[in-house]
Amino acid sequence: NPILSVAKDLWYLAKPIAIISLGIMIAYMSKTDRRWVAHLAVVVIIVSIANMFESVSFQQAEDPIARPTSFIAAFAGPFIWKYYPSRSVSGLIFRVVVILVVIAMIVLSQSRASILTFGVAWLAAYGALQNSSRAVFVFGFLVFAITVFFPLLPQYDFGGQRFLAKLQNSINEIMFESGETRVSMYRNWRGFEAYQAYKMWLDATLWQKLVGFGHGSEIYLGRMVTFLGHDVESIHSIHNSYFGLLVKTGLLGVVAYLAFLFRPFSSKTRASNAAMEIYSRIVRGGALALLFTSALVSGPFNKSGLDGLLLIWSAAYGLLLLQAQKSRRRVHEARIRNPPQMGRLEGAAGKA
Repeated sequence: NPILSVAKDLWYLAKPIAIISLGIMIAYMSKTDRRWVAHLAVVVIIVSIANMFESVSFQQAEDPIARPTSFIAAFAGPFIWKYYPSRSVSGLIFRVVVILVVIAMIVLSQSRASILTFGVAWLAAYGALQNSSRAVFVFGFLVFAITVFFPLLPQYDFGGQRFLAKLQNSINEIMFESGETRVSMYRNWRGFEAYQAYKMWLDATLWQKLVGFGHGSEIYLGRMVTFLGHDVESIHSIHNSYFGLLVKTGLLGVVAYLAFLFRPFSSKTRASNAAMEIYSRIVRGGALALLFTSALVSGPFNKSGLDGLLLIWSAAYGLLLLQAQKSRRRVHEARIRNPPQMGRLEGAAGKA
């Protein structure tokens, strides 16, 4: 594998690890109060407005390959609405402004993944993911609703209402696409990428199926295609991280990645007070958002789009871990201060 490709893969792997580590470090240095929500609201407004201006400039370009969006703004908006510290009239007006700005940013960015992230954040902020069974139900319901609802949207010509056409075509786009025609291949590009990655994995040896082809390997497309203005036969990364990891790290890598993202739903750590409630909900909502975006826009392995979401998610996770650590320490100290009285226990056992 070329050294540059290996370095690029290692960077995409190291970047989310570094961001998560930074988030946990911030958590261990922070106080667990909700005043930071007010500061986050200001940041979200600034980031959203900046993305709106950038989106407009992208739309004016002749051939934009992507429109910028901020997943941290889409994710944080509902939590600001729910947990903004001020409940006065001015606070209500400010919360309305934040949500409207975030919605405007999402509309201008024309990002389906940000719409999904925005919806997941609303569910998480209001406690719809607070236990494992409820989270499984919500996940299944979202998948079912998207699968049923999106294909029922009105048909649009791809040359006209582009975003509405993409929205209607979302399910077809992520399904496996063999690319029998160039039109279907480019229209359902995400599905074509994933299908080629899956074929590559199927044709691999048993060892490669387990541990992958290694960092630096590329996904072969089976033909020469025009990608970002260049004729290529293979690409370094794809939109669907699950199949990208399947090629590069094998089945073991995919299982490890899924175990990492599902961990918050299996954890029995609960918020000990109202101040910690927001962190618990951010952790579960962020995990679900990362699960969905991993199939759409590479999730945490995205170049930069999800860095902010990953940072706030890991910081909230760090605060929950810190809470669990303190709880265990208190239990341990209580046992040291009040050790079991063996004499009484033996006497009780003798009477029995």
